[in-house]
Amino acid sequence: MTDIGRSRRIWRRSFFILLGVSVVVIGILLIVRPDKKVSYAGESHDTAEQNLEIVARVLQDQQPPAMRSGVLKVLRRDNPKARILATDTTVSIGNLTFLFARSGRLERVLAR
Repeated sequence: MTDIGRSRRIWRRSFFILLGVSVVVIGILLIVRPDKKVSYAGESHDTAEQNLEIVARVLQDQQPPAMRSGVLKVLRRDNPKARILATDTTVSIGNLTFLFARSGRLERVLAR
């Protein structure tokens, strides 16, 4: 009978130790999660500033109408190592997409 009692004490002690460790780990994870959101917010702000710089440079060089060929030329000149994807109606760099009409004039700029 004493072996069963000792076994139950060991299991009970182990259960409460594991329960305590679980509560501490969950508490730490709940504290760390909001901190990451704050750091992501700063990163997205930096990304937005970079996107605005790119758009401003492109539109400044393309006065009065921005055309697809001119936008593509400016993007390639200012960002020689960047990955620039171009189709008939779009030009994409990073998370910016320039949308053009069939005539080649710039219609919209989208940020993903």
